[in-house]
Amino acid sequence: MVKQDYLLIGTTTADLTPNGRVLGGTVSYAAPVLTAFGHNVKIVTSANPNDPLVEQLQQIAECHIVSSEYTPTFENRYAADGTRTQYVRHTAQTLHAYHIPENWRDSQYVHIAPLADDVDVSIAQQFADSTLLLTPQGFLRQWDTSGLVSFKHWLDTELLAYIDIIICSVADFHEASNLKHDYANSVPQFVLTNGEHGGILYEQGGGEAHYQAYPAQEIDPTGAGDVFAAGVFGSLPFVGNNMQKAIEIGARLAAYNVSVQGVAEFTVEFIEEILKQVNS
Repeated sequence: MVKQDYLLIGTTTADLTPNGRVLGGTVSYAAPVLTAFGHNVKIVTSANPNDPLVEQLQQIAECHIVSSEYTPTFENRYAADGTRTQYVRHTAQTLHAYHIPENWRDSQYVHIAPLADDVDVSIAQQFADSTLLLTPQGFLRQWDTSGLVSFKHWLDTELLAYIDIIICSVADFHEASNLKHDYANSVPQFVLTNGEHGGILYEQGGGEAHYQAYPAQEIDPTGAGDVFAAGVFGSLPFVGNNMQKAIEIGARLAAYNVSVQGVAEFTVEFIEEILKQVNS
């Protein structure tokens, strides 16, 4: 596989689970997938640099850590029907353009991944020659004094003018379903996911295509959307930028991720086999 420079920008997290603190966050779930594709993965994140979870992240990819007192900490509680109640327990520093190392600014692929409104929107302006993916769920969150997360309406057309692809879930929108039309009209390609029900690819100008989820026995749904997004974006160079093929690959990887507990392990051989099947 041909390596591409792939830059992930977003805070990593400590997720509180019945088994203790575990590494989480979009960058943590996406990086192993992208490494298995053969990409040269770099991460700009904010966390407590002495946190053992940060050491795990540094084993996955080259990291630029913006020091913070706390590693961002989330607690997800799932009901029997799969619905999630989420709490923010700690946050870290907001990531700004000046945090991006100068020699990382020519990355071919840039994934902006806020988790708790923790990425400054001006960052996108630094990558005029890159392909930019935004997973905006961190811009769509707010929380009260107890940490309970609720929906926040977010639409920044100035930022979206720099974005090539948005990927997010119907669950991120809650009552503001009209936002999907705003996003679809603001970027060239917008993928709206809906878990086991598949999702829709909107292409600017009115194109709309439904896709199916890949079947899986769900054990742990955490991180599935992050793995899907990484699978889609990371596979584009290997499928001739065919978005529908990339979505199929993302769906397969997300299905595998939910079938195991915690962060799934993806091998080069596993990725190569999926690429072979989808491209055949």
